[in-house]
Amino acid sequence: MKKKVNQSTQREVTDLEATTGNYQNEIEDLKKYLELSPCPDQKIAQYELAQIFMKTKEYREAIKYFKLSFANQKRDSTFYCDLGEAYLGLNDINSALKQLGIIKGIKNKHPAESKDMETLSNLIKEKLKSLLTLLNRG
Repeated sequence: MKKKVNQSTQREVTDLEATTGNYQNEIEDLKKYLELSPCPDQKIAQYELAQIFMKTKEYREAIKYFKLSFANQKRDSTFYCDLGEAYLGLNDINSALKQLGIIKGIKNKHPAESKDMETLSNLIKEKLKSLLTLLNRG
C-alpha cells in the first residue's frame, strides 16, 4: 500500500533535490534544447533554466539566463521580481532595488502588478535585516 506524502515532506524532498543536484538532467536537457538552431520557444526555455538555477542557488547562472530571456518579459513584473531575488542571492542590494523600481513603473501602468512589488520589497527588507544582524555580531 502506497503512503501519502504530506506537503511539508514533499517540500523537504524538493529542497533536498535542489541541494543534491538532482536538477542536473533538467539543466542539461534545457541547454541542449537551447543549442537547436532555430530554437522554438527559446526565451521560455531560458527563463525555465533561470528558475532551475534559482532552486539550486546558482544565482550568477540564474541572472545570466533571466537576462537572456528578457525580450519576452519587458512588461512582466514577476520577471523583475525573480531577477531581483537572484541579485539578493548574491547580496547585490542595489541591483535588487533597481528591479523594484522597474516593478514600481510597471505597477503605475498596470495596478494589478502590485503583488510582485510587495514580494520583492519584503525580500529586500529580509535580506537587509539579515545583513545588519551579521554586521552587528561582528
